[in-house]
Amino acid sequence: MSPALTGLLAALGDDVDGSPMAVKDREHLVFLDTVAPHESRGSLMAALQAMQQHAGAVYGLLDGLVGLEPEDPQVSRAATALAALLPDGLASHVPGTGAHGLTDVLYEDLDPAQAAAVRSALELVKQRQEARV
Repeated sequence: MSPALTGLLAALGDDVDGSPMAVKDREHLVFLDTVAPHESRGSLMAALQAMQQHAGAVYGLLDGLVGLEPEDPQVSRAATALAALLPDGLASHVPGTGAHGLTDVLYEDLDPAQAAAVRSALELVKQRQEARV
């Protein structure tokens, strides 16, 4: 693991213990740290550090979606709440879906309702970011 990821995970500490999504996210972060191009890894870690204060809320929202259908109204509400917690810089690091890319692999590892909420939240963040330009 890179020093930046090690620091990020250490900063999360015990605040997110007991969250199944936190466990899964740590696995995703280690994977991303390994495969992300070196030149973008620093800005990715900075974006993730910008949301670490909200990690408990993010994981709580996502943990609450397990077992729901992606069309459930709670998914849409969770996506809106997630978008409010995610920094603009994170959206630029998450490529679109399709063509069996890295993003697709990460979404496949999530519960369908979680994946739907994360996709929607990132789209809302991208729209917010574009509106500021």
